[in-house]
Amino acid sequence: MNSAPDIKIIRLTDGNTWLLQEIARIQDTIFQRKRQNRLCELKHIMADYEKTALFLAFCGSLIAGFIHIRRMKSRKYVWMIRGIGVTKGCRRRGIGTRLLESAVAFITERKGMELHSCVDRANIASLMLHRQYGFIENSEGIYGISELRVNFILSL
Repeated sequence: MNSAPDIKIIRLTDGNTWLLQEIARIQDTIFQRKRQNRLCELKHIMADYEKTALFLAFCGSLIAGFIHIRRMKSRKYVWMIRGIGVTKGCRRRGIGTRLLESAVAFITERKGMELHSCVDRANIASLMLHRQYGFIENSEGIYGISELRVNFILSL
């Protein structure tokens, strides 16, 4: 794969279920576990276009990574990362950073003020990405306290 891929905002509809299936497959690969209802989850979470967005990174015609963000119901100006990942063969090419840039631009356009994320402590690459991008650790994050995860917040 060549240079950093183009980032595109995808609005999922019934007309592109092939894309939903591909995203579900990639998420299973990135997160190294299958979830029985992942395809249904993807259809459901993309139903409200103004409160959620899924950005995809493409290398040619292949999906190289994704970030899924959602606005919190109870706090209009607060957004959260529901998932971010880059496929193994495409890592260390700035794709995660480009995905975060796209998500932050989207949130900023909608007057968002904070972006929250929760990362498994074992996911060193994601921890580094968050810290390098400017996220700070938040011990009382919206995801609750856990010894297995790190809560992050980015002020916009």
